[in-house]
Amino acid sequence: MNLTVTSYCQINSERIVVNGAELPVPISDGGKLDLKTLYKQLNIQYPKFYKMDALCQLGFLASELIIKGNSQLKNYADDEVAMILTNKSSSLDSDLKHQKSINDLDNFFPSPAVFVYTLPNIALGEIAIRNSFKGENSFFIFESFNADFFATYVPELFESGDTKALIGGWIEAFENNFEAFLFSVEKQTGVIDMPFNAAQLKKLYNFETV
Repeated sequence: MNLTVTSYCQINSERIVVNGAELPVPISDGGKLDLKTLYKQLNIQYPKFYKMDALCQLGFLASELIIKGNSQLKNYADDEVAMILTNKSSSLDSDLKHQKSINDLDNFFPSPAVFVYTLPNIALGEIAIRNSFKGENSFFIFESFNADFFATYVPELFESGDTKALIGGWIEAFENNFEAFLFSVEKQTGVIDMPFNAAQLKKLYNFETV
């Protein structure tokens, strides 16, 4: 099956790239990527963003950039768009915050607002709710970005017949260190037009010219 990468974005503390075009990177006083400033910079109106944990905020922003950069993703039925995300730390950033809130039995104040984000697939849920996506979705944990996994797994989803488009990639958020690489895959051409395979994904992930 011939599949095409139709848009992509990369986000870290040094660069934000969408379909090859660079965007300004908002940096906090601590020298880290400032997700809230990026949200305002993108002129998004979605107040629930401020309730999300860092992993969800990062995935949300990356997905917004993907969809803004590839409007044809809105042309599919809700159940035709799949999402497959991966990372290394799972929801550890929120897990540690939750654990800290229950360690001291004399000061026991676990927060439901933190606890709700102690699963990484909540990031998928936040994106799905925002865009009404109801297709296949899964979150996998790897030591590093695994292009070979996507090259094998994604075609299987398309071959099932239900998936017509897919948003996939890597979102890692831990201790204010952020890294995202998302891409969309379709059977047709898009804003960009490059073959979907492991080699191409590795080039995009590493900011290589394609």
